Amino acid sequence: KYSVLSICMASILTACGGGSSSSPAPGGNGGGTTPPAPTLTGRAIDGPLAGATVTFATCEDEVITDGEGNFDVPTGCSGQITIEGGVDTITSVPFNGQLKGITSSTGESIVSPLTTLVENLGGDQTAIAALATSLGLTVAQLTSDPMENKAVYEKAVAVQMMLDEVSKNIDALGSDLTPAQISAT
Repeated sequence: KYSVLSICMASILTACGGGSSSSPAPGGNGGGTTPPAPTLTGRAIDGPLAGATVTFATCEDEVITDGEGNFDVPTGCSGQITIEGGVDTITSVPFNGQLKGITSSTGESIVSPLTTLVENLGGDQTAIAALATSLGLTVAQLTSDPMENKAVYEKAVAVQMMLDEVSKNIDALGSDLTPAQISAT
């Protein structure tokens, strides 16, 4: 099953054409107090996912995305992010899949179909570069906000549609693979 899925995905994809400091900041209060750590944020995008559940691998906290797919990363949470449920605010269709990403320590954590593929490659930089090339994107675009670039958004939508179709076909065959296992292939 996995070999067939990998070949299907490759064919379809080819066709798809910091931290705090104890020193005051320049111009700061000079009072010697440490400014609070910046609030880390994220965004769930299949179209923006409203009401989706966000879980973090390194802590037991869960948060829910707002109406634009935004969420705050709880203090002390890092590592892999998993997104499930919610509603795509562009199509008004419930999201039944699973998205993955990584918390960013310096900016917004983006979680999309493209970051899900990157996560499923497990850090294999050669495979990530090959994925970017097969999609006609740069490696940086794979983890960027697809809503900010039409070409990247179109690829993200195509990837999610393909994953949904593969999942439906596997369900029809009676397989017990989870959406995460399907996207990992």
